[in-house]
Amino acid sequence: MSFDNLKDGDLIKNVNNKGCSGSFSELANRHSGICYDVFSKYSKAMLSLEYDKGDVDSDKDIVLLKSINSFCSEKGSKFPTWLFNQMKFFCLNYITKANKMPKQKEDEINQSQESFLNKLQTEERAERALSKLKKMDDPRVFKVFQLRYFNSKPSGKKWKNIAKNIGVSNQTALNIHKRGLTFLRKNLTDIK
Repeated sequence: MSFDNLKDGDLIKNVNNKGCSGSFSELANRHSGICYDVFSKYSKAMLSLEYDKGDVDSDKDIVLLKSINSFCSEKGSKFPTWLFNQMKFFCLNYITKANKMPKQKEDEINQSQESFLNKLQTEERAERALSKLKKMDDPRVFKVFQLRYFNSKPSGKKWKNIAKNIGVSNQTALNIHKRGLTFLRKNLTDIK
């Protein structure tokens, strides 16, 4: 099926309603340049804060997917404008967080918990990983990952809100997340 003759709105509906990877790929082909342009504007500041330039492609796909999920055409904006702003916010948030985080704590976090989404470079691999999490004995693992990484509201990604949502303490939510990361690390070779 050819997707190049569809409008952005139709492709977005296909991704959101049907999980269509072809529509996602077409949107990525059309609009990745926007993400790279925005990144180039903030790259000097981000790279000085030890941002790994190799993560641009995976982070671009994450921002693109979140932009697709949160885009609302009824608000009067066009998708490229929305994506531009989302990528800009991603870069600014990275700079702000990196400036606030003490270097030692940042290193501890990076060593103790590798980012799930940085390991998964495409939407299809993310879907396969999430489907593996669904098969775990504890259904809360899938819920924690869904709330943490695929929530369009920044406040919903906070550990206290995730814990409240699933009815556990903050520490229990973190432990559930860590169990999911360990499981995914062991099974990442199956998700290629």
